[in-house]
Amino acid sequence: MDLSIVIATRDRASSLARTLDALLKSDNPFEKIEVIVSDNGSSDATMTICQIFEKRFPHFRYIFDRWPGQLVGWHRALFASRSELLAFIDDDVRPLPGWSNCVIECFENEEVGITTGKMLPEFEEKPPHWQREFVKQNQWGIWSALWGMLNFGDEIKKKSAVFFWGKKFSGSSKSFNGGGGISSWRHARTSFTFCW
Repeated sequence: MDLSIVIATRDRASSLARTLDALLKSDNPFEKIEVIVSDNGSSDATMTICQIFEKRFPHFRYIFDRWPGQLVGWHRALFASRSELLAFIDDDVRPLPGWSNCVIECFENEEVGITTGKMLPEFEEKPPHWQREFVKQNQWGIWSALWGMLNFGDEIKKKSAVFFWGKKFSGSSKSFNGGGGISSWRHARTSFTFCW
């Protein structure tokens, strides 16, 4: 496997279905990619959705753990992965065509420890005006931790690992396992090269 795409979820079956459908339409080379859905105790139709999509992806696995929490799901998938390279996305992310190829290409550079990419929110309704105060700008571009938004342009560049967030990130299993697991605080303080 060239890449394991990990989606941790709980009780968000309809959103998960849209994400899996977007993945299928994203022109990714799924013969060399596995998709792992790590279910943290869902009581909705999550398992049924996974059974449907299991037939549509060449390499698909569903992992159930009754313990809630995104970190629990990430770690279960990390240890079950068949690839050295993992990409973690949320159950409401819609990857663009070619996204997985970009992730794989970034890691051809051995200096790269973690990667992320542009994340733009799709609001179901207009957010309250006061939330705009949480949209920040720096020398790289615009971001908002509240909205899970990063827009640092379209070029691959080195960035501070402070922007290693949960919505969409990638890394090698060696970097995660060697660092004691997945922790945004731990990885933000280590000397990873961070590619946008």
